[in-house]
Amino acid sequence: MEKRKLIPVFIMLLAGAIAGILMMLGGYELHILLRNLLIVLLVFYLLGYLLKYILDRMALQNEKAISDEGEVIKKQPEEKE
Repeated sequence: MEKRKLIPVFIMLLAGAIAGILMMLGGYELHILLRNLLIVLLVFYLLGYLLKYILDRMALQNEKAISDEGEVIKKQPEEKE
């Protein structure tokens, strides 16, 4: 789980760099470029955080399944009426 803590930041920065370059090449005005860039950064940070959350949950489920695999289940003796 510790390995995945930079996923949201990396996705946000990559999307921000791509969006910023494309908007600069497109000739956007500075205040529009900055507003759009802020929106892109926030949206992609949230998407990256969601991806990290899903990956962490899957890892926990896998760890639990592996630990449950080695357990022995004992049956309770049936009561006679």
